[in-house]
Amino acid sequence: TYKYSSGCGGRQGCASQGIPCQTKTRIAGGNDSGAIHVSRGGVRTLAVSLPCRYLHSPSCVADLADLDAFAAFLPQMIQKLMEEDV
Repeated sequence: TYKYSSGCGGRQGCASQGIPCQTKTRIAGGNDSGAIHVSRGGVRTLAVSLPCRYLHSPSCVADLADLDAFAAFLPQMIQKLMEEDV
């Protein structure tokens, strides 16, 4: 078994660092992390997404400010996960 970490970043971590954050409110599509985390007795899984449009087209569109916020958030989230030893 493994420990669930709710403090690895997310809204609270972003707010404390002044990083803009938005959550996915409508579930359309998805990835395999939902199935992976329950396979073989539980597998540590983390899905992080960038807001974008036209993802499955030849030209995906994203706001550069969102990409910058993600670049600021990701290293902090990884550091927090390593500190918590999840």
